[in-house]
Amino acid sequence: MVLFPLNSPKKAMEKAHLLDGSVGVLAGIVLGCLEQLESKDLGRAVAFLAKMIGHGPLAVQFVGKGLLDPNRMRRLLDSSSPKEATLGALMIISDLALMDKGFYEFIDGASILDVLRGFLSHEDRNVRAKACNALGNMCRHSAYFYDSLARYNMIGLLIDRCADPDKRTRKFACFAIGNAAYHNDMLYEELKRSIPQLSKLLLSAEDQDKTKANAAGALSNLVRNSNKLCEEIISKGAS
Repeated sequence: MVLFPLNSPKKAMEKAHLLDGSVGVLAGIVLGCLEQLESKDLGRAVAFLAKMIGHGPLAVQFVGKGLLDPNRMRRLLDSSSPKEATLGALMIISDLALMDKGFYEFIDGASILDVLRGFLSHEDRNVRAKACNALGNMCRHSAYFYDSLARYNMIGLLIDRCADPDKRTRKFACFAIGNAAYHNDMLYEELKRSIPQLSKLLLSAEDQDKTKANAAGALSNLVRNSNKLCEEIISKGAS
């Protein structure tokens, strides 16, 4: 199989089609089979698909064949689907977002922001954690999704997740908030409310070092692009 850099998924899709059409055929077959499965049988299939997406050329081909079609993604993320299918779909979104910013427009086109918003308050801790991680990766490379975070009122929910009873959810919520502050100060005013909780996590004896590192990084990013929150951070003793 020919490998190529993912600096442009659109161009990579064209190259993959020319260099290894068999991969595209495979992607089409897998997605076609997925359509034939009943919702109750989707769990293992989506978990397997999520593992395949971790390979760059396969990811390009699957996206090119319509993996992120809005109807398909909503089916996988629907409450009637097995939890394993939902978690697998969230992993796919997160991995694609992590892989390359060129996938952002395809994720945006999947029209799942309102679903992700709901998952931030989901009863299952694993769903909450994976939703936070996906949103963090969706803000990792650029500010592409900042407007969507504001439009769908997600910032407040992410801040609430920093106090989640689940450790992994807290860790990924801090990660998402840090990336939501990294590229510019567009969301600073909304993110202001996170400062007390981030400061609290720095002193927590319960949380992992990675969570504390994410909290520290988020606080650092809240002064990265402007000084409008400096006084607030100092007043909370996080400096």
